[in-house]
Amino acid sequence: MKQKIDLTSSYIRTNGIKLANAIYKIAEDVDFNGQQIQMPANCVLSFEGGSIANGKLTGNDTVINDNRLYAFIKSTMQLAGNFTIEKVIANWFDETEDYQMFQRAFDFAYAISEAKKTYYSSSSTFVTCFAMSYNISKGMYIPVGVSFNGNNASFFPSANWSVSEYMFYLNINKQNLDWKVAYPGNIEEEFCHINYCNPDNRLCHFILGGDSRFIHNINAFRPAIFYKQIDRYIDNKHICNIVIGGDNSSFPLDRQNSETYRIQWHLGDASEINHISDGASIYIGGGANASIRNSINATVYVSSCRNILLESLHNELGLIIAERSSVILKNAYFYANQTGNILIVGEYNVGSELLLENVFWGNLIGLTDFNSYYPIVNQNVFENSRIVLKNTYGLINDGQNGHNSGNAIMLKYKNNDNGESHYINANGEIINIGHIVNDFKFLDSNTVSPLEWSNESGSRKAYIRTIYIADETRRLKLLGNALTDGEVLVNSMDSTFSYRATMYNSGSSIQQLTNLLIRIFVGTASGRYNCYYDFGVVMQNKENFILKENGIDGLVHKRTDNIDINYTPCTSYRYDGYNALVRLLNNQIPNVGNWVAGDKVFFPNGKIYQYNGSSWQE
Repeated sequence: MKQKIDLTSSYIRTNGIKLANAIYKIAEDVDFNGQQIQMPANCVLSFEGGSIANGKLTGNDTVINDNRLYAFIKSTMQLAGNFTIEKVIANWFDETEDYQMFQRAFDFAYAISEAKKTYYSSSSTFVTCFAMSYNISKGMYIPVGVSFNGNNASFFPSANWSVSEYMFYLNINKQNLDWKVAYPGNIEEEFCHINYCNPDNRLCHFILGGDSRFIHNINAFRPAIFYKQIDRYIDNKHICNIVIGGDNSSFPLDRQNSETYRIQWHLGDASEINHISDGASIYIGGGANASIRNSINATVYVSSCRNILLESLHNELGLIIAERSSVILKNAYFYANQTGNILIVGEYNVGSELLLENVFWGNLIGLTDFNSYYPIVNQNVFENSRIVLKNTYGLINDGQNGHNSGNAIMLKYKNNDNGESHYINANGEIINIGHIVNDFKFLDSNTVSPLEWSNESGSRKAYIRTIYIADETRRLKLLGNALTDGEVLVNSMDSTFSYRATMYNSGSSIQQLTNLLIRIFVGTASGRYNCYYDFGVVMQNKENFILKENGIDGLVHKRTDNIDINYTPCTSYRYDGYNALVRLLNNQIPNVGNWVAGDKVFFPNGKIYQYNGSSWQE
């Protein structure tokens, strides 16, 4: 059993501290009188109402027992050496300013971590504090080997805060101390459980990072920059469970300027941002194999990165910007924005690769102009991007019971530089804006309702014919029941030679519209069509289409072949990603299109034919 000794100022002057394996009870204010004392081995400093001041104490496996007291280490007392402490409590230190109190705690924890570190191993020393409010007037430095658990305390920038500072600096040079030193890779430092409050909206940055710390469980209100990483390619950086609230009116977002993003992050392998909410703007650059998961209303700019995973994003606000990067976007939801939700930016002849899987666009009915809405917009001078889509849809909000999954669109893609528009099936791929591959779809003649053309009062007449293309490769057009591809004669609605059509649904459930392409042929004489327009389907009971002969709202293709001969009518079409199963309108073998071995056609009389690669076999 350890001997217990009352430590007083007179005892220090007379005896020093020499007895090992003892408990030194400090029940009064002890003045070390400038002495530098080396603690004997395996002792306990038990603070029971007193304090220590005016000296230097070097630990030797020394334990501090605070007995839930605070402010017992005065500003004139220095601590060094090896202490056996589970956690350092910042409130032990008696300082005039709160930032000085915390800095002393971080310095003390760093000394403990350094004393215990070997060439082969190291561990992080925790600093914590009482759960109360603190006014911070100057930035605080947290070195490698030190973790900080804020115990849900609140930190406020004080009235004399410098707008150029960060409140916390992680592993950044402090004065003449170089904390950016090599250290073993098994340290798991944390920075967590902090409430950062800035109700006066002062220009106050929060975290400047230079190590692979685990940052989590933080509520930040109105930070100008929540987090900025100064060193690139730091592996195993994890930021999660972060709520960033309040408008950054003193530090507005400029989407093209990385310095205005709330989170500015240079990536390393296996780095991750997880559970970020309340409209954070995130700039990530210069790395690979990292991810952002479970984010709400985030604007994400990915620049010069490889294999960046964006997963489980819910964006009623915000957008994704890709620049010279490969981005995988999975399980995401967007409110449709008239100016686009995914932007591709970059330099001449430099594109990006986008893989979209299980991505949904909603609230399309709220758009001011559907025909000019493009979910993906390319802003490059020269297009060199690759876009791969899998199970990607646009959903129309019916305003009542959530989203009607039967009402959908084909996605449209636009190159702003050259003004070209491209239409993408929900399962497909575009490579250099040229190649489209359809995948996994089912259509029948009950899927859609026919178009009704409005006969306006314009000066020009046009002969128009509409077909619903189920498969362009196999040259299949969808007909049957109420669907026809008959010709109509309509007048233009104004001097621009525009024509209005309406797709109308009387209330029946409309399914699987996503994969359907409407092709509208236009000519100045009956049966003679000199161009056609491709439209993706959109429908919410009643939806108007405006067709313009100058091609503003569609891709215009010159056409001379015969529509009746070059398309086979069908009433049902199913595609599994490789083979098609088709119910034909007539009992005739298809003689057009490129068919694949294994494709099957079903006649109305019950006969079934399969294509063997060169011919049809019953």
